[in-house]
Amino acid sequence: MFNFIIYFVVALIVYLVAPTGRPPGLAWWQATSGWAGVYLVFTLMCLAGFGRLNRRLGRARAEGSDLDGPRAMARLNLVLSGAAIGALGVLAHVLEFKSFVRLVPWLGDLSSFQGLVGISAFIGLLMTLWYWSWPAHREVFRGGVTRRGYVVGQLRLAVPIMVPWLVLSAVFDALEAIPWPGLNRFLNNPAGVLVLFGSGLLVASYFFPILVRYVWGLKPLPPGPVRDRVLTMARGLGFNPAQVHLWPLMDGRGLSAGVLGFFRRTRYLLISPALLRALPPEELDAVVAHEAGHVHYRHVRFFLVIMLGYGLTTAVVLEVLLPLAAAGEAVLFRVPPSEPLGEAGLALWIGLPMVAFMLLYFRGVMGWFMRHFERQADAFAMAAHGSPIPITASLERLARMSGRIRNLPSWHHFSIAQRVGFVARAWQDPGLVRSHDRLVRRGQVTFILGLVLVGFLGYQVSFGAWGDHLRRWSSDVRQTRLEAVYPELGRQAGEDLVRAAREFVPSRRPPAP
Repeated sequence: MFNFIIYFVVALIVYLVAPTGRPPGLAWWQATSGWAGVYLVFTLMCLAGFGRLNRRLGRARAEGSDLDGPRAMARLNLVLSGAAIGALGVLAHVLEFKSFVRLVPWLGDLSSFQGLVGISAFIGLLMTLWYWSWPAHREVFRGGVTRRGYVVGQLRLAVPIMVPWLVLSAVFDALEAIPWPGLNRFLNNPAGVLVLFGSGLLVASYFFPILVRYVWGLKPLPPGPVRDRVLTMARGLGFNPAQVHLWPLMDGRGLSAGVLGFFRRTRYLLISPALLRALPPEELDAVVAHEAGHVHYRHVRFFLVIMLGYGLTTAVVLEVLLPLAAAGEAVLFRVPPSEPLGEAGLALWIGLPMVAFMLLYFRGVMGWFMRHFERQADAFAMAAHGSPIPITASLERLARMSGRIRNLPSWHHFSIAQRVGFVARAWQDPGLVRSHDRLVRRGQVTFILGLVLVGFLGYQVSFGAWGDHLRRWSSDVRQTRLEAVYPELGRQAGEDLVRAAREFVPSRRPPAP
């Protein structure tokens, strides 16, 4: 699920920066043939990649040799997910997919509809990947999930991530359609977009668990001794979930638990049926205590701050990037923005830095917090039991039952071996837990101060002299290139810039509230 967040955002950036300002240059049969060819090539890549992995797994099993299947599976999934994003880029930037989408009557110009079609194309590529990865997944993780259950399960994990963005895009389209100049100016201002994004995210965060409950097929844990034990343990540690839900992950065969919901009235404790069957009572208590630790330290709510921070920093990065991209496009490609190569260059200058920034933010910043939050929750479970054994035993059992994943880390979790080692050291040295808590608090304070600094920078770029100087510098660079490469256009642009300079008035700061 967490990997899909990154794939989704990268795919969205790659798709949305593709130019759509001109009619399609390809005939419909050329375009559709190209689209089919892209899907065929990607399917062959999946067949070749997973076929080779399946043969390696078979040889390792026959020879009794050691093959790190989980790590090999993770690497191949990463490579092919990147290939799926690349295939979407070919559709949008080479085969004019967006230009054809714009031809749809009534809907083609709506950003929400364009995004829906683009992400649907990306999901189609990922479903191809999931379909052909199932045999290797079954072999590596020893799961009994069917191919249909595996593909549908992956799709169920993905849908709740896409829906809030689509709803917010539809709201933005609806507001833009209102013939109110003041509202239109507000929505075309970075501050207005940020306010809309923040408001939408807060509303979505309340209703998100309700959406997930239906999409994932969550059912309340039936009354009985197990439910009573889970609730007694959670409430004794200060965690009073609105409901305890059975999480039918991967046809009910997935081994996982979690906390869902930012607010108390829609905060659920999720436990998969397979996990309930696998863990003895004391180890189940440790898992519940781990999830209670996330609530105790307010980790879930801090994730909301992280997402708001992503909206803020993205708005500021775009404000700085757009004039830089326009200047860089003029210098590198030496063509006016109206030319096809100029549009491609502009998309490249914007798209690549945005993808790099997104990877840095999610895998770097958010990943750091998620990994260290897990350690805090593990230490909380240890303290709740007065022993490291229940939480470490539950982690080791999950590692064995999930297909030798003990030494497999990820960007959002330390490996189980690292987590067990930390708990063991913390039991011997209680000061290690206090030191880790201080590290996390310093990280949170640094993050908040960083957002304040980004907000100040964004204010200066959007409304202050910094932004005026940056935009005028970009105009000067483009004017210089136009005069050197296209004299006629340069003279015309020069006259326009001289006239604009005479009429130029520095940006006024918005009135104080």
